[in-house]
Amino acid sequence: MDCERRPKKAFFAYRDALRPLLLTLRMDRWAFATGEAIEAEIHLSNDTHEIPAVRVHYQVEGEGSVLQSDSVAVGVRPLANTQVGLLRWTAPAVSRRTTFTLRACMVA
Repeated sequence: MDCERRPKKAFFAYRDALRPLLLTLRMDRWAFATGEAIEAEIHLSNDTHEIPAVRVHYQVEGEGSVLQSDSVAVGVRPLANTQVGLLRWTAPAVSRRTTFTLRACMVA
């Protein structure tokens, strides 16, 4: 807490890191040319003794629109970090350097 009794930003980061199910995305590259294949691994950490029914929703956004979206059901082992999927899409044609965003959420 700060001097005005407001939680500090580190509190929220620490709280999120302690959740029993955590979704992370991993990419080896951050720059792509038009037409290149892009891949992102989906990892799920499960700190429970159960096998939850989980669905991962994702979307790729760029230049104000959604380029690709999908939803996949995943299974994860108890007390383990597991690669549960691999997202693949093709870099779209652009005329200038452009930033794209990959968003993912987990619904248990």
